[in-house]
Amino acid sequence: MRAIEGDLAGDIGVDGADALIGFVEASVATDAAELARCRDTVRNELGDAILVDAAAVAAAFQMMNRLANATGTPLDDNLVDMTAGARAELQLDNYTSAPNGGHQ
Repeated sequence: MRAIEGDLAGDIGVDGADALIGFVEASVATDAAELARCRDTVRNELGDAILVDAAAVAAAFQMMNRLANATGTPLDDNLVDMTAGARAELQLDNYTSAPNGGHQ
């Protein structure tokens, strides 16, 4: 989590981590040129197969989160407990849509 938030310098044990993080961040932003640059970086550093996998994972998470938010699907009690630390660290409960998850 600290690596994703930019709080961890150096090798985090994932090949191409900087390229992958940049790609995911660009995929949820609005700068098409930056997304194209990040996509090319992942392709050049890690190959087409990893680019496709990274895009699929990012898209799946976006879809699942938007669907859950739109329908007001609550988190299961176990998931509320399991994610409490991560939600606090990333301040996810501060988002306007957080109450839709039914955990506040």
